[in-house]
Amino acid sequence: MTNLNEVKSKQMLAEFGIPIPKGYIIMSRVSECKKGITFINAASYVVKVISEDIIHKSDVGGVKLNVNPSYIQNTIIEMDQTLKEKVPNAKIDGYFLQEMIGPGIECIIGVKEDPQFGKVIIFGMGGIFTEVFKDISMRVLPITEEDVQEMIDETKISKILNGARGKKYYMKGIIDTIMKVSLLADKYNIKELDINPLVIHQNNCIALDARILI
Repeated sequence: MTNLNEVKSKQMLAEFGIPIPKGYIIMSRVSECKKGITFINAASYVVKVISEDIIHKSDVGGVKLNVNPSYIQNTIIEMDQTLKEKVPNAKIDGYFLQEMIGPGIECIIGVKEDPQFGKVIIFGMGGIFTEVFKDISMRVLPITEEDVQEMIDETKISKILNGARGKKYYMKGIIDTIMKVSLLADKYNIKELDINPLVIHQNNCIALDARILI
C-alpha cells in the first residue's frame, strides 16, 4: 500500500473536479518562495510540509497558518528544524505553499475499507476535533444523491449548514463533493481517503487537506 502525500492526494481530487486551493511546491527556499508568492498572489499563506511519512502534520509542527509573504522563507527554515527534532526519520519531500482560505464550517469526508461491508464513505464534523465529537454518518458504497442527503441530515453539524445561525451554507457543493469522492473510490483501489477539512462557505466549498492510501 502507498500513502500519498497531500500534494499527490489533492491532484487526484482535482482530477475529479473537487475544488482545492491554489498552491505551489517549494524545494529550494529562496527562488521557489518568490515564484510561489507570485504564482498564488494571496494576502496570506499556509505553509505545510510534504512527506508521506507524516500523516498528522499539525501534531509535529508541520503546518503554519496566516503566514505573511515576507516571512515564508523563515517559516520554512524554522519548520524544517522543528521536524528534524520531532520526526528525525521522516523523509521530507519539500514544502507546500497554499493560499489562506477564509473561515467557514469545517467538515470531513472519508472513505475506508470495512472487512465486512467493503468500501464505506463517511461525512461529518471536521477539523481538529473530529475525533472528539465523533459527529459522523456512514454509508456503504455505491451511493445515490438521496443517500448523501440522508447522511448529511443525520449529523448535528447539518443544523448549522442548513441555517440554524442565520447563514445557509453551500449544501449542493457538499453533495457534489461526496458523490465525486465516491466515484474516485470506485475507479481507484482506495484503501483510505480523508478530506479534512472540507471548508464550507455560503457559495462554495474547498478541500484544504487530503490524504489517500492506495
